[in-house]
Amino acid sequence: SLHNLQHYLEEGGHSTTLHVRDTWLPLTESRNGNMVYAAFHNLNAMIGYQALFLPFAFIYLGCFSPRIPFKLLHLNDMTNYASQMFALRDLYRLDFDVCCCLCRTWGLTVLCLAFTWQMYTKWQLIMLHETEPGKRIRNYVELSQEAFGQTIGFHTTIPAVLNLTVGTSIGLVVVGGSALELFYLTVCHKCVDNPLSMIEWCIVFSALCLILAQLPNMNSIASVSLAGALMAVSYTTLIWMISVFKKRPQDISYSLATKGDSPLVTTVAVLNAIGIITFAFRGHNLVLEIQGTLPSTLKEPSSISMWKGAKLANLVLVFCFFPLAIGGYRGFGNKMLNSGILYSLQAADLSKTARGFLALTFLFVMFSCLSSFQIFSMPVFDMIEQFYTGKWNKKCSPCVRLFSRSVYVLVVFFMAIAFPFLTSLAGLIGGLNSIPVTFVIPCFMWLSIRRPNKRSFTWCLNWFLAIFGIITSCLVSAASVGVIIQRGIKLEFFKPHA
Repeated sequence: SLHNLQHYLEEGGHSTTLHVRDTWLPLTESRNGNMVYAAFHNLNAMIGYQALFLPFAFIYLGCFSPRIPFKLLHLNDMTNYASQMFALRDLYRLDFDVCCCLCRTWGLTVLCLAFTWQMYTKWQLIMLHETEPGKRIRNYVELSQEAFGQTIGFHTTIPAVLNLTVGTSIGLVVVGGSALELFYLTVCHKCVDNPLSMIEWCIVFSALCLILAQLPNMNSIASVSLAGALMAVSYTTLIWMISVFKKRPQDISYSLATKGDSPLVTTVAVLNAIGIITFAFRGHNLVLEIQGTLPSTLKEPSSISMWKGAKLANLVLVFCFFPLAIGGYRGFGNKMLNSGILYSLQAADLSKTARGFLALTFLFVMFSCLSSFQIFSMPVFDMIEQFYTGKWNKKCSPCVRLFSRSVYVLVVFFMAIAFPFLTSLAGLIGGLNSIPVTFVIPCFMWLSIRRPNKRSFTWCLNWFLAIFGIITSCLVSAASVGVIIQRGIKLEFFKPHA
């Protein structure tokens, strides 16, 4: 009898604590996900338009050591260089230069450190999802309340999480509309005399978002996340391949863009580039929501499946981010436009075949933004429906769900076209919200909930990462203010631009 009771608790212990209202909400309505679903959702949430600026960051941080010319990324040049070293019997110099080429690089170093750091904080969030048997944390804000108390936890994280979620959705509308416009200009730029304006392209993209927004819960958008993940992997691959194999400009340079500038200008540019790299790692505000769709028992908690899915997603991320950053920098160097690699490719001198692949890339970017919009909007939908069910104690009807989600999409669209200058504040907003949510707050949560022994390795590591993250957040935010002062802001309303 005791054995049977223990077996029952191991197999279904967590499911007995599910509140009836949880079955009415988008994030917890369905908990039949698996590791593959988790991988798709994570990948869809992690790879976004922020990664398109990674090559631009390398202009200020560098990519490879100046001991070896960057053209050696080409196989023939590397072969010739190695042959010369063998002929001169200077194998030590060859080995030393290759080591410098791979290791002594600020751009790659920051990218590797940021990737490792965000992987660690994601593991922390996954492990903290079930602070005790039978109790599952729904979202990032609830975990913060569990760690710091109801009042402090709510007020310290809700502004950052909402700014990050809604701000990303606004950016997705702008980038999705821009991708549609670039696709049209690449494929059919001579079809009509009066092409659609940027606002009209955003309307088209928002209409597609509105249709997909009616999917009821997180698991119902698994196929959308799968498509979005495939699109993201495809367009990052196409971008770096086109960049590597296209003809490079004659006057291209791989010297640091800050060379010759004053120390203050150089510092601001370098910190801004570091911010660009850190902003590329997103999705931590959705980790707990994704994990909430997985089944959990005492025998096999949801953290096992979630961590497997997260590791798979991060493995794919490596093969997307690093080739994109290196290949994009190799193809453009100091000729990279401030608007990112998409517009740099659009303005480049490409062959007809490359133009065809570029058009396909723009289409993939649009579909990726479309799927990312759904997963970033789902927590907001859940918050709206949680308020409704708490006030009226009943499940949202299809009409209420249609109305609430349509209003949210329209509000996001309105903000995207009415306040286009918000994109100029992306660095400041990211420094104040993205870095703390991704790199800092999880460390404090771990210290508060798990309470590691003082002066132990875990205790020292988390305190170091948290303090270093706060300093980085402040410096990046200050650098963003410096960039805003240097470039200025055009306060134009209802005039969106890419």
